[in-house]
Amino acid sequence: LEPAKQPQFVCAGDTAFGADDTLPYGQSISAGVLRCESAQSWITCRDVRTGHGFSISREAYRLF
Repeated sequence: LEPAKQPQFVCAGDTAFGADDTLPYGQSISAGVLRCESAQSWITCRDVRTGHGFSISREAYRLF
């Protein structure tokens, strides 16, 4: 997710970027205009200015 751009996936095989960092359930984090919110069943990240972002869970994902 990049500011002011549509979300997209990066195929990185079995690698996860920042895998050592976790966002506890019910918490959120922001970096500039990007904000992520964690829940037990999903995580949602979005650009707070444009509304573009994604939600992802074990069952599905959604780009918006």
